[in-house]
Formats: sequence, structure tokens, C-alpha cells
Amino acid sequence: MQINPLEVVQFISGSFVPMNEMCERAGLSERQIYDRTKVVFEYFNLLFDAVPAHW
Repeated sequence: MQINPLEVVQFISGSFVPMNEMCERAGLSERQIYDRTKVVFEYFNLLFDAVPAHW
């Protein structure tokens, strides 16, 4: 079975806003949210080249 990476990104991208909101409510810092997002991308073997904001 082959999965199109673009389809995966489109599928999971709709979940990032609610995930970020839940993380903020849970008291996670922006860096922790960034790290969690990076892990999601890595799990699906997707390129994650976003540069973290300066904290």
C-alpha cells in the first residue's frame, strides 16, 4: 500500500488548529507545541522544515 504524502498532509492539517488549542489549554509552551507538531510530521515521514520561533 502506498500513501500519497500530500494526501496525508491534507488529512492531518485540519487537526493542527484544534491540537494547538488543546495544547495551549493544557499549558504547553509554544516550543512544546512546535516539538509535538514536528513529531507528528516525523511519524508520517513528512518533511518538517519549519524554523521554531525565538523564545
